[in-house]
Amino acid sequence: MIYVRVLIVKSLVSYNLSKAAITATRFSCVRRQSELKIGAGECQILDYRVQQFNTFPAIAMGVAYESAASRFWNVYNNVVSKINQGDFERLPEVLLLSTYGLSENNLTKYSLSCCLKAVSSADAAAAINACRLPRGGRGCMNCSNLPNI
Repeated sequence: MIYVRVLIVKSLVSYNLSKAAITATRFSCVRRQSELKIGAGECQILDYRVQQFNTFPAIAMGVAYESAASRFWNVYNNVVSKINQGDFERLPEVLLLSTYGLSENNLTKYSLSCCLKAVSSADAAAAINACRLPRGGRGCMNCSNLPNI
């Protein structure tokens, strides 16, 4: 069960969230609009706090969910390698089909992997939308690839 949940977070959530954050950041760096100071020229829209408020949390979330998924991935691989060596002491950590008979540590890993998948999916959907909406009409165009994420 941990394998599937971590795979969802690692390959779908963090990848797509990072992809949306990169696209939004590139757009905000390239696009220029309005002179804030007369004669200073147009500034990047990333200089506006509203753009930063929508873009920076998505970058941070992508990094955070990637590192959390990597941690669970390492735990899973360690347990599987021990099982392949004939040490079945940590087998319940991989199976986790029910909470019956699990130690508190295993139950914590089970609960964290459940919550990680659910929370990261909801957060990623909201963050991707937050990256798309401030881009105006360009965020809705297929050439930006944001509607396809």
